[in-house]
Amino acid sequence: MSVCLVHLRLELPSKSSKPSHFNFSTDKYSTKRNEPVAPRFYDSKAEFLAAIEAARGKRPFRSYTIETYSPDKSQKAMEEVGLIPVSERPVLRSRTTSGSTVRSETGEARSDFDTNDEYCVQFYYGNPSVEMVKGVLHLYRDNERTSLKPTAVRSTLLCMLAVPAHLSTGDLLRFSAPFSTEIQKLKIIRDQTPNQYMVLFRFKNQESADRFYDHFNGVPFNSIEPGICHLAYVAKVDAVEDIDGGGMAVDGLTELPTCAFCLERMVN
Repeated sequence: MSVCLVHLRLELPSKSSKPSHFNFSTDKYSTKRNEPVAPRFYDSKAEFLAAIEAARGKRPFRSYTIETYSPDKSQKAMEEVGLIPVSERPVLRSRTTSGSTVRSETGEARSDFDTNDEYCVQFYYGNPSVEMVKGVLHLYRDNERTSLKPTAVRSTLLCMLAVPAHLSTGDLLRFSAPFSTEIQKLKIIRDQTPNQYMVLFRFKNQESADRFYDHFNGVPFNSIEPGICHLAYVAKVDAVEDIDGGGMAVDGLTELPTCAFCLERMVN
């Protein structure tokens, strides 16, 4: 089996600040690959600006909220400086015993819960780093397919596409809790779309990303509400100003819509 890796490009207005720690690239997709079309390929600046507007079409710049969450390292650091009282730590813990699950979202002591248990997982999700940016988020599919064989190199970054808006941050972290110790960082990207958002999961290694993909891709978020987990390996994430061709077509890539209805076509 094989999959198509995806590229995320945030097209920014001219002279805009780029979000921090947003760029990512696998070794195969270096910064020299899939560069946007440059103005030098056009006879005049006016012609290039017209091409930018034509490429963007009717998609206006919109506001995006990027929330960055980190696992226990953030929690420990803030505990050391006294920013998070122990009684107020928003920690997610889960433990499975005989098919049942015990969870706590408040960090309160539980007589039926042992934090030293080998099956215990913890994830800090309070006080995230939140940034507001304006732009157009483009989702591209690589035209070359990548094998899912264990020996193939893919990516340590996974994108969870079209997450239903009814799934809160706490719900999302509960869903991914079995892998919380393997997650290095996650970013939740929200725009003005009322019914969905996007999540980037950065894992410590390829093996962890593969296990997460195999375990959750195509799985319902819960048994009550609609919504399927759609995952894709991410080859590259960058932010490029519109004047530098951030919204122009990229050689070797096919732009995709981000709606849930079109995700099946991407998989196929």
